[in-house]
Amino acid sequence: MLKRVALEALHKLSFALGTTLSFEHECRVFVEWLKAFIRPRAAILFLADEEKQNFRVVARINLKVNETELPVGLDPWEWLKKLGARLPAGKIRRNLALPIIIEGELLGLLAYVSRRRGQIMEEEQRLVNLALGYFAPILRNIYRYQNIEKLVEKKTAELKFSEERHRYISELISDYAYCFLVTADGKLKGEWLSESFVRVFGFTQKEIDERGGWQSMVHPADLPAAIIHAQKVLLGQPDVCEVRFVTRHGEVRWIRDFARPAWDERLGRVVRIYGAAQDITERKQREEALERQLQELRTLQAFGEVCDASSEEESLFAEFMKLFGQTFFKEDFGLYLMDEEAGGLRLHHYYRQSTGLAVDFIPLGKGVIGQVAVEGKPKRVGDVREEKNYLPANPNTLSELAVPVKVGERVIAVINTESAFPNYFTPEDERLLLTVASQLGSAWERIRLERETRKRLAELEAINKITVALRKADKTEEALTILLTEVLSLVGLEAGGVYLFDPLNQELRLAAARGWLTSLEGEVIKPGEGIVGYVFSSGKPYHCFDLTRDALVLKPKDGSLPEGWQAAAVPIMMSNEPSGVIFIASPAAQRMTKEQTEVLSSVAEIAGIALHRLRLHEETERRLSYLQALRTIDLAISAATELKLVINILTENIISHLEVDAAAIFLFNPIFNYFEYGGGQGFCSKTASELTFKPGEGFMGKAVFEKRLLNLEADGISEEPEVIRRLWKQERFSVAYAAGLVAKGATKGVLTVWLRRPFKPQKEWLDFFEALSVQTAIAVSDAQLFEELQRTNFELTVAYDATIEGWVRTLDLRDKETESHTQRVTEMTLEIARAMGVSSELMVHFRRGAILHDIGKMAVPDYILFKPGPLEESEWAMMKQHPQLAYEILYPIKFLRPALDIPYCHHERWNGSGYPRGLKGEEIPLAARIFAVADVYDALTSDRPYRPSWPKEKAVNFIKEKSGELFDPRVVAVFLEMVKADEQKE
Repeated sequence: MLKRVALEALHKLSFALGTTLSFEHECRVFVEWLKAFIRPRAAILFLADEEKQNFRVVARINLKVNETELPVGLDPWEWLKKLGARLPAGKIRRNLALPIIIEGELLGLLAYVSRRRGQIMEEEQRLVNLALGYFAPILRNIYRYQNIEKLVEKKTAELKFSEERHRYISELISDYAYCFLVTADGKLKGEWLSESFVRVFGFTQKEIDERGGWQSMVHPADLPAAIIHAQKVLLGQPDVCEVRFVTRHGEVRWIRDFARPAWDERLGRVVRIYGAAQDITERKQREEALERQLQELRTLQAFGEVCDASSEEESLFAEFMKLFGQTFFKEDFGLYLMDEEAGGLRLHHYYRQSTGLAVDFIPLGKGVIGQVAVEGKPKRVGDVREEKNYLPANPNTLSELAVPVKVGERVIAVINTESAFPNYFTPEDERLLLTVASQLGSAWERIRLERETRKRLAELEAINKITVALRKADKTEEALTILLTEVLSLVGLEAGGVYLFDPLNQELRLAAARGWLTSLEGEVIKPGEGIVGYVFSSGKPYHCFDLTRDALVLKPKDGSLPEGWQAAAVPIMMSNEPSGVIFIASPAAQRMTKEQTEVLSSVAEIAGIALHRLRLHEETERRLSYLQALRTIDLAISAATELKLVINILTENIISHLEVDAAAIFLFNPIFNYFEYGGGQGFCSKTASELTFKPGEGFMGKAVFEKRLLNLEADGISEEPEVIRRLWKQERFSVAYAAGLVAKGATKGVLTVWLRRPFKPQKEWLDFFEALSVQTAIAVSDAQLFEELQRTNFELTVAYDATIEGWVRTLDLRDKETESHTQRVTEMTLEIARAMGVSSELMVHFRRGAILHDIGKMAVPDYILFKPGPLEESEWAMMKQHPQLAYEILYPIKFLRPALDIPYCHHERWNGSGYPRGLKGEEIPLAARIFAVADVYDALTSDRPYRPSWPKEKAVNFIKEKSGELFDPRVVAVFLEMVKADEQKE
C-alpha cells in the first residue's frame, strides 16, 4: 500500500471526524472510510457500554446478526459463529479483531475480514490501528460530553431547574455559559448568563438585549458564520463555532462556542438553547502573531528589494501601496507629502479612500496627520470621536494611525491609514509602519540625492566649459589661488585677496592673498565690518581711494596699512547669495581705473560660478565619499557577528573617514543603568576603558539624554566628571563629539570621537557623524541580537537533547533488564563512527539516533517485551513493528529527521534478511550499519529474560562470523580493531 495514499486517507479521515457529538454520525463516518479505503470482506463495529461489561453493535458491513451485545472478553468471531452469522466465502481469509483504546480505557472493538495477506495485510493492519487512533479520542470526548449532559440533567432535576445551580455547573465545565429561550417566532431571548461572561465582556444580559441581542457583540467579520451557527442550533442540531466577540471597551476576544438545543416534542421545536464557550483568545493571538510576523518579514524583504532597485519616486510609491496597502491596511491607506513652502502636506494621488472625499491639503499642526508632521512622532487613535485634532473625511472612520517618514530628523511625508473599527490598529501595526517609513525615507532620500547629484554634475560640466581660467582647479583653495593670480594679472596689480564666508562661524576669512595682504592671513572679519564686511552684507561693489583715511577701513591687529593705497572690493555671488569678496589694492602711483573695476565685477561673476561649481563638486565628492564610507562600513560589519569585532571595525573606519584621533563606543548596561566602555581605538592610556557614566552625566550622558549631537571643548572640561578630566589631560585632547546610539527606540550606547588638534567641523562632517551614529546603533543592535539568538539557539539545543535523554530514561525505567543499554551502545556507535572518519556534524545525528533507537518499543505490550521465552509468530510480528513505529513517531519532528536512520533501519541486515524494509548492503544507511554491530554486541554480552549473557570473546567471534552476512564487513573490521586495542590496554 503506497504510503502517500495511506497518509492522504488518514488526512481525509482526520478532517471528517469530530464535527459532531453524535456516536451514530462519527461511527458512520469511520465505517464509510473503512469501506472506501480498506474495503474489508466483512466488518462489525462495537462500542462499550458505561460499565464496560458488554459491547453493543453500532455498524456492520456484509454481516447479519440478530444479537446486538457482545460480552467483554468473548472472541467476536466465536460469538458470530455461535449466532450463525455467514462470513464471506474464500479459501484465504484473515479475521482480525482490533481494540479501540485510549490512555488505557477500552472504548470499543473493530472486527473485520481482510482481503489482503502477508506483509501488505500487516501494513493494512497498522493503517487501521492508526485510523482507530484518530477515532478513539472522538469517542472518548462524546462519552465525556454525554456524562456531563447526564450530570447536568440529573442536577437540573434534583434542583428543580434552579437557575443559580445550573449556572454553577456550567461555570465548572466552561469559561462562559448561557441559556436562551426560543420564542414561537424563532427569536432568542436571554434567560441567564454566567457571571464570568459579564465580568470579561462588560455587558449584562439586559444590556445585550437593549443593544439588539447577541449579534451586536459579534465582530462584523464573523457575523455570517455566527448566524449560520445559530440557525443550525435552532434546527435542533448541536453545533460548535469559533467567533470573535467585542467587549464593552472595544477589546476583541475569540471564543469557541458549543450550543446544544433543548427540543420540545410536544411543540415540535427548540425551546431553549444551552451554551458553553471556551475563551481561546490567547491561542488565536499566538497564531495570528506568528503569521503576522512571517508576513511582515516577507513583505519587508520584498520592499527592501524595491527600495534598492527604484530609481524614481512614483515606482517606489506604487510598490509601497501594492505591498502594504493590499496586505496589511486594506481600508484607507496612503501618503501625504510635505510641502514646506505651502506650510502643510499634500495628498499623493495613490492615496486610497474607501468612502468619502479625502482632504487634499492639511496644514501643519492640523488634524492627526498635521500633528504627526510637526511632532515627528507616530500617533495611534483608537476612537476619532474622542480626538480633538481629527479632520473628518471618511464618515465611517473610527480609528486612525499616522507615522512620519523622516530623513534624519526632518519629516518629508506621513503614512496614514484609517479603519471603520474602533481600536483597530495595534502596536505591531505602528512598529511595522515605522520600519516601512524608515525604509521609504532612506530610499526616497537616496533617489533625491542621486537626482540632485546628476543635476549638479551637469551644472559642473556647463560651468567648466565657461570658466576657462579655472578649468585646471580641482579644489577651492587651488581655484582661489588661480583666481587671484588671474585677476591680478588681468588688472596688472600685485596686491589682493579673496575672502570666503564661513556660514558655520558667521565670519569672513582671507582664503588667498598676494602682496602686502599676506600679512593679514588668519584674521577674520564679521559681516558688516570694514570694507569687506560692508560689500558682503550689502552685495554692492565698493571703491576706496585711500585706505588710511576711509571710514570703513578696519585697522589690522598686527602692523599697519601702507600709505596712499586705494582698493576695490566686489561681492562673489552664489545663487543670488553673497559667498565672499574679491579685494584688490593698488599703490598711489598706479591709480585704479574704471575699466579695472568693471573687469573685477565680471570676474567676480565668473568666480561665483566657478566657486559654486567647485563647492558643488567638493560637496558631491564629499557626500559620495561619505556614502562610500558608509557602504564600506556596512559591508565590513555585515560579515562580522561578534560584538567586539563589530565595534573594532566601526571605530577603525570612523577614525579613518572622520579624520579624528580616537573613537570609542560606550554600551548601555540596563541592569546597572550606566554606560560602560565597549571598545575603541586611538587612545594612549587605559583610562577610557575604565570610564563609566550615567544617562545625563557629562557631555556623553547628556548626548543620550537630550537625543542630540554634543561637543566638548577645553573651556567646558571643568564641568565634566573627574574621570573625563583625567582622560582629557592624559590624552591632550582639544575637542570631542558624542552622539547617542538608538535603534528601534532603544538606547544602545554612545558614540564618541576625540581630536588632539583644534577643529571646527563643516555641516557635512556633522551630518556624516550623525549618519555614522545611526549605522553604529543598528550594527551594535544587530550584533547584540545575534549574540542573544546564538545563546537562545544553544539553550534550545540543550533542551532538545535533554528531552531526548528523558524519553530514553523513560524506556529504561520501563525495561529494567536493558537499563543502561542505550548509553553503552550509543558510546560504542560514536566510537566506531569516529574511527571511520564520520564528520562531527553527522555525529550529532548519530548520537540522537542511537539514543532513540528503541523509541518504537513504547507501543509494544509488556507481555511481549518482557516475555522470558521465545515469541510466538503474532508476538514477533508485533515486536518487528517497533522500527516502523519509531519512524512514525519521530518523522513529524523535523529536528529529529536527520537522526531517523538508526531508529528506522537498525534491524536491517547486510544480506537483506532484516526488517522492516529488507534493505541490503549499502542500501542500509551507514549509521544503521554501525549501530547494528554495537547493538548486537551489547545485547549478546548482557543478561536478557530469555538467556544469560555471552562471554565477550564468544560475542566478538559471532560478529566476526556474521561479517558479510548480517553486518557490513568494513564496520566489523573497525570494530575488531577497537576490541583489539581495548584488550591491549587491559
